[in-house]
Formats: sequence, structure tokens, C-alpha cells
Amino acid sequence: MGKLSRDEIETKRVVVMLRKDITTHIPMEVPLFEIPVIEAAFPEADVDIVRIVGDATFNIPEELERMDKKYGMHPEIKESYIEHVFGHGGRDVARVTKALEEGLESADLEGAEDTEEVSDETVSSLRKKLDKLGIEYAPTANKSRLLKLLASVEPEQKQRATG
Repeated sequence: MGKLSRDEIETKRVVVMLRKDITTHIPMEVPLFEIPVIEAAFPEADVDIVRIVGDATFNIPEELERMDKKYGMHPEIKESYIEHVFGHGGRDVARVTKALEEGLESADLEGAEDTEEVSDETVSSLRKKLDKLGIEYAPTANKSRLLKLLASVEPEQKQRATG
């Protein structure tokens, strides 16, 4: 792609699965930087990256406006989800996007449809177990990656995390 203007950003376009509850699973194709906004807007839901669609260039002001219309205002802190995630005027879009890209491991996405037959554990429960064990993981790590990390732990450590 050509030279970007200061109002543009190049990042991955990904498919995420928003799991609100056991029966509500919503696939969404979004730019990578939209994931933290989705997580802020739906804190009770699990958001997993299913696959990378490809690279794309986005106009930052247009994307901020689109997401602001889509997600609206945080009911408790009385600011938009956009400002909550990216700061006033979206000043941290590039920083947040870079952190997400660094945490994105395409190897984690190979065959990562996150089927329930792999495990009936939710992403949030896996994150809690890994946190208990002190094991770091990328904020965008999907269910299969979290399961791999947990599987790499010694059995006695695993027992402490679940017990």
C-alpha cells in the first residue's frame, strides 16, 4: 500500500466471535483496533479472534465516528466507549493498534474456530486460571491459544489454579 496520511492507519481486518451467553454467538468482521471497544461495550461477553481476513487501511476520524455511533456512551462513566478506550479525540488509536498487532500471533489462529468440543471453559475462565498461575498471555489470545498455554503448565501448578 502507498504512503499513509496522518489520518490513516493500516492494520489487520479480523473476524471475531462475540459470545454474549451460551446461545448468543455473533460473528463480526472488524478492524483489529475495534476489539477493545467491543470488550468495553460488552464486558460480560467473550470476544475471540477467529481469523485474520487481511490488511486494510482505515481513516481514523471516520472509524472513530462510525464506532461512536455503533457503540455509544458508557452508562456509568458518562463518556463514549471510544474515548474510554482511545483517549480524548482518539489520540491513542495508533498505540492501542500497535499493542494489539504485537500480541496477535497468526499461528494461534490456524484452525482456531474455537469449537466447544475443545473445552467447555470460557475464555474468561481460562484467563483467570492463567492469571492465578502468573502466566502472561496476549490480550488478543483466543481460546485455543489460552488452552495451549494452560496445557504447557506442570500438573501440580494446574491443580493449584483450579483448586
